[in-house]
This record gives sequence, structure tokens and C-alpha cells, in this order.
Amino acid sequence: MNVNKEIKKGEFENLKKKHEEEIEQLQNKCKHDKKKWMLEWWAIGHSTGYDVLVCLNCNKNIKHRPGKIELFAKKKKVVK
Repeated sequence: MNVNKEIKKGEFENLKKKHEEEIEQLQNKCKHDKKKWMLEWWAIGHSTGYDVLVCLNCNKNIKHRPGKIELFAKKKKVVK
């Protein structure tokens, strides 16, 4: 891409739309055979409290559920 050329009006929106359509096509044809449950975060260090099943091939969020993973494991007290 030539960085010195002038940017046309609406060029960014057109590129973004084309990119989103290509991602959607990729995700629709993906078999989602590699998946992993992950914590959902709305910002760094801030969990939503939900888990998301993510395809590791196309990055599509397949399922969403209330969180089952504890963020910080509680230490057990040792009784002697």
C-alpha cells in the first residue's frame, strides 16, 4: 500500500467491511475442531465472570456460560 497517496472518503469503512466479511466467511467454513474454554475479560485484570468457548483456528466465540474457573485459588489451611 502506498502511504503517500491521498486517502479517499470512506476508504477505511470499505476496508473494514471487506475484512469483516472475510472473517465471517472464514468462521462459517471452519470446523471448530480445536476449542478451549477461556475466561472472558472486559479489561486487563477485570473478568466478566463468564467463560467463553473459543475456536483456536478462527477465533470465533462458540459458547458463553457463567464462569466455573476460580480466578484466584484459595489457599487451604494446613492443620497439624
